[in-house]
Amino acid sequence: GGVGESARDAALRMEQEALDARTAIRLASLRAQKDEERAIQQRAVELQKEMAIREEGRRRAEETGGRRPTQRKAVPIFIAGVQCTAMSLASLALTNRAASFLVDGDVPVANRTLLVNLSVGGGVAVTATLIVSTLILFTVALKEGLGVINNTPVTFYRCDGQGPACCKNGPHNLGYAEKFTYLANGRGFETRQRDSMRRHLLVSRKCRELKPIVIYPKEEGWKLW
Repeated sequence: GGVGESARDAALRMEQEALDARTAIRLASLRAQKDEERAIQQRAVELQKEMAIREEGRRRAEETGGRRPTQRKAVPIFIAGVQCTAMSLASLALTNRAASFLVDGDVPVANRTLLVNLSVGGGVAVTATLIVSTLILFTVALKEGLGVINNTPVTFYRCDGQGPACCKNGPHNLGYAEKFTYLANGRGFETRQRDSMRRHLLVSRKCRELKPIVIYPKEEGWKLW
């Protein structure tokens, strides 16, 4: 009889332990569920707060007012490319003449070889920079011209200009440039590059990005010049 009762006690103890284990697992699951619900509620509150900040920034930007998105006109850019081409040719010619003068001229100069190397190296560097700039200008002019002709949509990214440091020293603290700002108060960064907007928001942390604007050149009345 004692042995039988011990077996029953052991069975009851094991059953109670199993029940306690299931209860502990259930309680842990409920605590985790409540923690997740609280985290979701916190994220919802933060999202609602962020949306309110964005809406307030959008409203203030509209009240401030500003210009329409800026067009990069193809013909002036092409003319700048032609001018850059002329400067690169002039730089190349000047480099050759300077090198020839130093090599062949009867000029009493110490360290002639070093001076020739410096002159040629500097001239080549300037010429190469001008050539690269020329290619960029012609490429942009072609792209902008075709965009106007084909009425290709252009996406602009803008911030609300609410950060106190917004464009105070240029879009990325690289120096002020009026063409990058669109609001009437000299703030509000505008760009065609999403990555450029991301860099701006890293500098002006109280700015918020507005909804992108999609522009159709013909609707905006854009011309080639």
